[in-house]
Amino acid sequence: MMLNIRKIERDRKMAKKVKNMLKNNMVLCVMILTAICLTSVVFAADVVIKAGDISATKVSSLAGPTDSNDAARKQYVDDQMGSINSIFGSWTSNDSASNTLVRGEVYKAGSDGFVLVWHSTVDRWMNIYTDGSNPPTTLIMKADSSSIVRHTANAMIPVRADDYVKVTTEYNVSVNMYWLPIGNGSLVKQ
Repeated sequence: MMLNIRKIERDRKMAKKVKNMLKNNMVLCVMILTAICLTSVVFAADVVIKAGDISATKVSSLAGPTDSNDAARKQYVDDQMGSINSIFGSWTSNDSASNTLVRGEVYKAGSDGFVLVWHSTVDRWMNIYTDGSNPPTTLIMKADSSSIVRHTANAMIPVRADDYVKVTTEYNVSVNMYWLPIGNGSLVKQ
């Protein structure tokens, strides 16, 4: 029972950190929203045509949509949204062995997903590498903190399944790393 309470508290703290980070960084918000909005669904709930007053008219008995311009029933859209909502797994700061994700280590992605990394040490940089080699050699993102702008460096990058990812920093700066899988894959320490 004590382990569950600790896990709930740890998850609550992680969610609070991510929430605060999102509030303070619009670029990160845009990146996350872009990642979450992989699929768009058109929902024709109300039909209002200004040329004639049919705003009270209810459209019913629709067949399932087959063309991109077809209207859709509420149940069809709800069913589609259910599958979209299950695309992403849960945010985690742990690898497949439940160890905390840390800079300097190489991890292999068990599924497609996103790595989110941030630190708040003034005037220090971090590099994020990812590709199919172990260790990865392709620099995808270099982020640095500035004494002028918010004192944080953060980045979120996509990682393909079976690719490797590694984060390095200047002067052994401590970082916070999170993994958001598409599906339920985890990062496996190499």
